[in-house]
Amino acid sequence: MDFIDEAGDLLVLYGITNIPEEILTLLKSQIAVLTHCAELTAQNMPALKSPVDMRDYWIEINRLENEGDLTYRRALTTLFDSGLDPITIIKLKDVVESLEACADAFEHLANVIESLALKESCVVDLNLILVCVVIAVALFFSYTNGFHDAANAIATSVSTKAWTPRAALLMAAVMNILGAMMGTAVAKTIGEGIISISPYAESTQVEMQQKGWSSSLQPS
Repeated sequence: MDFIDEAGDLLVLYGITNIPEEILTLLKSQIAVLTHCAELTAQNMPALKSPVDMRDYWIEINRLENEGDLTYRRALTTLFDSGLDPITIIKLKDVVESLEACADAFEHLANVIESLALKESCVVDLNLILVCVVIAVALFFSYTNGFHDAANAIATSVSTKAWTPRAALLMAAVMNILGAMMGTAVAKTIGEGIISISPYAESTQVEMQQKGWSSSLQPS
């Protein structure tokens, strides 16, 4: 806004009148670029809570700024070749540069939003990596724990030669998978049957909770 105000003030303060048509056309092109940038910015600011979703915004602003750069260079070239008196050229050059600075400010804002989006995506990627690491560690411990469970499950049947090791392992694997998918009795027994904390479940005091645990662990 400051740069737009500056350009308008300069036109008034410098008393610029009778701008050549070719230069006026290029000034209008700069203003059209700024108008489009302002409209896009106003439309996309409500989505600032999620910068990752604003990719189309900063790409379009960058394209418009590149268009503005081209118009800016053409305006300077046309201005210097216009044959106007040097003072008028300097005055118009200040106006053209103010409009270009405004376009650069819009691009700077878009670049800041893009940086925020990149930082947010890095955080998301880090969280995903941590989740994958946790899952991998859990699967590793489950896999190693299976070695012990498998040995315990098939020891009797193999030692008595009721089953061959291959058949016993296959049966243990199938039943462990079915049990994990279909049954929760063991989990309920561990969570509720061994230690009863229901008398103290609604208590909000840490001391009462501790007393409930200690009393439940005492032998009957």
